[in-house]
Amino acid sequence: MVRNMKNLIVRVFFLFFANGVFGFETDGVKSISVMEGDSVTLHMCLNQIQKYEKILWKFENTLIAQFDKASQTFSTKDGNDGRFRNRLELNTESGSLTIRNIRTNHSGVYKVDMISTSGSSNRRFNVTVIGVFDPDAEKIKPVSAKEGESVTLNTNFNVQKDDLMVWNFGRATKHCVYNPLHHVPCQSDVSAIAKIDGETREVSLDAGDSEMFSNRLKMDKLTGSLTITNSRPEHSGFYILQISNNNGTKYRRFNVTVSAITKSHSHVVWMSIAIVLLLMVALWCLAVGFKNWRNRNFLLGKLRSYTCCQSTGAQQQPDYFPPSDNTPLPVLIL
Repeated sequence: MVRNMKNLIVRVFFLFFANGVFGFETDGVKSISVMEGDSVTLHMCLNQIQKYEKILWKFENTLIAQFDKASQTFSTKDGNDGRFRNRLELNTESGSLTIRNIRTNHSGVYKVDMISTSGSSNRRFNVTVIGVFDPDAEKIKPVSAKEGESVTLNTNFNVQKDDLMVWNFGRATKHCVYNPLHHVPCQSDVSAIAKIDGETREVSLDAGDSEMFSNRLKMDKLTGSLTITNSRPEHSGFYILQISNNNGTKYRRFNVTVSAITKSHSHVVWMSIAIVLLLMVALWCLAVGFKNWRNRNFLLGKLRSYTCCQSTGAQQQPDYFPPSDNTPLPVLIL
C-alpha cells in the first residue's frame, strides 16, 4: 500500500511537471522555472526605470546588483559565498538582471527595490532551477542528423517495473527571458513529449507545440529509447529523460542538432546536375558532328577520285552495252 502511494505521488509530480507550469504569479511574486545551464532575465516593470533614481537587486535579502541613475554607476556582486561570480549582468537601460549559466543553488527569491524621491516600490521573483547535472547523470550527449533522417536517443538500459520514464523537449536556446507584461513562461521551458509506465508498459506520446512531433515519435517499450522519424531542423534542441523509481530520480540529457538542407546546397546540387547534362549533350553533339565530318570527307574523297579519273581520259568499258537498232537480238534455244 505504501509503495503504491509512493508511486502515485511520483506520477502526480511528474505529470504536473510535464504539463509545463513554469510561469505564474502568486501573491505578487513572479514564479519562473528554468533548466540548469540556461540563462534567465528578470525584468522590472516595463518603461519604469526612468521614474527611479536607484535600483537594488537582492537575492534572499543579500545585495547582488545596484544601479545609481544620478552617478550613472552600476555594480554586481558575487554573493556571500561567491555563487554569482561572473554570472550577473545588469542592463542599465531597462534595469533588468540576467543570471547566466544558472545552477540549482541560484534557486530562491529575487527582489528588486526601485527607489525615487517620491517613494519606492519593489518586485519579487521566485526562481526555480530544474537540475539536470546531478552526480549520477551522464554528460550531455551530442547527436547530429541531417534533415529527413531518423534520430534515436538510446537509454542503454531496460525499463523496470517501478520506473516512470518521461522524455522532455526544450528549444535550443541559451537565453531565457520572462516577460512581465504578458506573464509568459521562459522561452526555454521544457514540455513532455513521451512517457512510459514501467508497471503497465503503457506509452503516451504528445505531438508538442504546433504539432511538430505529429506522427514522428516512437518509444521503445523495453528500453524507453526515443526515436524521431523524418526529423526537421525545428526538432533541434535538448531532450531530457527523467527516470523516477523507488531509488530516486535520474536524468539523461541529449543535445540534438538537425542540419537543414539549405537553398544554397540545393542550388549547388541542381547546378551540378545541369552541368553534367550540358556536358553529356555537348559530348553527344561532338560525337555526331565528328561522325558527319568523317562521312563528308569520305564522300568528298570518292567525288575527287571520280573527277580525277574523268580528267585523265581513262575510259572504262562498261560490262554491258545496250543493243543498237541494227544489232540482232539473241535467240534463246530451249
